[in-house]
Amino acid sequence: MALATQNTVRYNKGMNKKIGVLLLLLAMGSFSYAQKFPARCSKPGFPSKGAVSRTSLRKKVRADAHLAGIKSRERLSQEMARTDRIKSIFRAYPQGQTDVHSLSGFIFQTTYQGKKEIFGVIAQHATPIPTGGGSLGSSFTARVVQNGQVVDIPAEMVQISAPTMPDLALVKFRPEDEKLLAPLTLAKQEPVLNERLSLIGFGMEELMLITDSPLLEKSLISLRFPMAGNSEDWSGLCGSPVLNEANEVVGTVTGACVKQPNPTFHTGFATRNLYLKTLVAAYHGDVEKASYPLILNGEKIVDLRPDEFISQITLRDKNNKTIFSQPIPNKFPYSTIMKHLPKAQYIELYIDQVWWTGYALVEKGILLDARYVVYDLQEKQIITDRPRRN
Repeated sequence: MALATQNTVRYNKGMNKKIGVLLLLLAMGSFSYAQKFPARCSKPGFPSKGAVSRTSLRKKVRADAHLAGIKSRERLSQEMARTDRIKSIFRAYPQGQTDVHSLSGFIFQTTYQGKKEIFGVIAQHATPIPTGGGSLGSSFTARVVQNGQVVDIPAEMVQISAPTMPDLALVKFRPEDEKLLAPLTLAKQEPVLNERLSLIGFGMEELMLITDSPLLEKSLISLRFPMAGNSEDWSGLCGSPVLNEANEVVGTVTGACVKQPNPTFHTGFATRNLYLKTLVAAYHGDVEKASYPLILNGEKIVDLRPDEFISQITLRDKNNKTIFSQPIPNKFPYSTIMKHLPKAQYIELYIDQVWWTGYALVEKGILLDARYVVYDLQEKQIITDRPRRN
């Protein structure tokens, strides 16, 4: 399904009416990457099933690089190295429905307590919610590359997060399949501003490469970079890995927005690796490490579990007068909050949870076990942390 707010687009597909809204929104801006950014987009072709011709794939990427004016041996080597990443991405289909629109995902390796482990990741909004949402259940089909062949294997979602914040779901595969997978490496350091990033995934079922996209901004949860290509072709890219120049993962694509008014380009969002590591810790039941800090203006306000999200935030001045108050039905409005924060002394947070029913992802809403937190910016401490009363 394609989820769209006024400014935010996630790359799903499903309900035709919302697809129309998404495409209309994405078509609103004219692109000017050639003038402002070096970001490029190419679609080298990829088989739906059967053998993968690495030679033809590399030839196509090399030709696209030459057309873009890339001639140095070092840069061409970098372009060629990206073609090896196809072994580490997959297309995610609802179980038993590989003839429908897919989303992207990727395979990565990490170390937990000294032991190497292999996981997959998809965007959490790919799963259903009671009012609609995506189509992937806890068990789904992953179309991967094994021994140079495109094959379908079973996959299972093993750890969830809130779509409004991390928006990532951790995935596991059968042990016998893991042995044949080619996982990506998570970068140990985050990219710096203007560092060239690349993205590889499946948009509208086609392999898509977005390269030379400079890092524009870091926010609380995401890395932000310009999106190249035609927006109509992006549906399905959520869950794709964003890579640094060493082809290490720095983030996972979870959406994009079009700047208003008079948009000239789109900004892509990739959830930072911090949240993947939190999901791995939660999968192992590591309570101490299975959380992430809510940081505003460099100051930690509170620790959140992966399945928790801020459902409402209120800022008050020293006289307890409301400066800003807003429910948060979609993405956490970090930039908006930062505009009002200098005038505030108290931050009130309403913290809810998501949970998996077996069929859909549900937000608990206003329940007795939801949290109510008040943070004093002057004293730099939490002054209230209790269950929220109905």
